[in-house]
This record gives sequence, structure tokens and C-alpha cells, in this order.
Amino acid sequence: MGLVSSLLALAGAGSAGLVAALVATLLVIGFFASGSVPLFLAGQVALTRGSGVVLLLMTYTLRLLLVLMVLAVAAQTDLVDGPTLGVTVIACTLAWSGLQMLAVLQARDTS
Repeated sequence: MGLVSSLLALAGAGSAGLVAALVATLLVIGFFASGSVPLFLAGQVALTRGSGVVLLLMTYTLRLLLVLMVLAVAAQTDLVDGPTLGVTVIACTLAWSGLQMLAVLQARDTS
């Protein structure tokens, strides 16, 4: 999805669109890939009742704030096309979520 978005953005918005699509793709991949870090931390530390939920919520909030800060900075520059950035984030997020659902459904069918 990121490659397709990058090519479409390059054709439609030029180099600013390409940069926006690449930044958006990296943001989505980074956000979702880093989702396993809190689970790894929770497995390594002896957690009391309820502290696991607090750990997951805190790390999710920090990851979300980081993404929002990067988006805010990117939107202020002339190197990034804002609409392309937004559309690519949405498209990559939907693609990632859809592929995750497909993987769960396929794993369920094989068991």
C-alpha cells in the first residue's frame, strides 16, 4: 500500500506528495510495529493486578503522542503535501488492519 500510495502521490502531487506518502507509510508501520513492545515489556516484568493495563495504556498514549507530534511538524513544512499525508495514513492504516484481520481469520481456519 505504501508503494502504491508513493507512486500515486508522486504522479499527483510531485515530490512533496512522494515525501508525504513515505512519511505516512513509515509512521503507520512504526506505530503498529511498536505495538508489540508493550506486550514484550509486560511479559518480562512481574506485574501486579491492573498494572498491565496501565502499562499498555501508557505506551499506547506515548506512541500516539509521538505520531501526532511528527504529523504536526510534517504539516508545517513545505516538503510535505498535507492532503497526501492524511490520505496515505488512512489508506495504510486500513490496509494494515485488514491484513491483520485476514491473518487472524486464516489462523482460526487452520486450527
